[in-house]
Amino acid sequence: MANANQREIIKQGSTQWNAWREKNPTAKIDFSGADLRGTYLHKINLHEATLRNANFEGVKLSSADLSHADLRGAKLNHADLSWSDFSEAVLIRAQLKGANLGQAKLPHARLQEADLSDAILVGADLSAADLTKAKLVNSSLVEADLSWANLTNVDLSGTDLTQAKLKHVNLNGSSFSSRTAWPQNFDPFKHGAHKAARFQKSANHGDFSITFDREVSPDQVKRTLTALGDFFRACGGIGFEIDTELQVLVVEEPTHV
Repeated sequence: MANANQREIIKQGSTQWNAWREKNPTAKIDFSGADLRGTYLHKINLHEATLRNANFEGVKLSSADLSHADLRGAKLNHADLSWSDFSEAVLIRAQLKGANLGQAKLPHARLQEADLSDAILVGADLSAADLTKAKLVNSSLVEADLSWANLTNVDLSGTDLTQAKLKHVNLNGSSFSSRTAWPQNFDPFKHGAHKAARFQKSANHGDFSITFDREVSPDQVKRTLTALGDFFRACGGIGFEIDTELQVLVVEEPTHV
């Protein structure tokens, strides 16, 4: 639970807060669940602070020290986090839609299941960060460093990774779209990523049309349809009929199933 005294101090702004922290270097900082919208936190020192489920939406939190901070479930949508230090911070399931993380430092940060859709991460350092199951839909990672990062099962639809550093990146199970931009000569398939199938519901009888792009291999088509069939059967097959013969379909051109 957020400390009431600390909350009154931080609402005065980063200058007053940083002065207080210098005088109280051993104080445990806890803003769990606090609503800090509307505060000016440029260059604030929140090193090792507990900020679980705190609300920083739209807050100017640039050039801040958030290294080793616990931001699980924090709301940071549309916040200005540019040039801030999130080294080894915990951002599991954090909401970062449309946030500005340009030039931010996030090495070894834990961003599992975080939502970074439409976020700006230009030049950000995400080396060795864990982004398992994160959403990076339409985000900009131009010139970002993702060396040794774990992007297992990440949604990269429409993500701009132009000139990004992807040395030893793990893309196993991640999906991307035709709008995803990769660095020159980078092959996402060799790193475990796959081109996402597009699903469209039909107006007739509740049928679904599944479109596979040219780059999708026959084996990937088979695995996708097999997984889809298993999912529907696990749900009791309510409202769906699966034609198992389609699971061995071989395609060479863009195909509608």
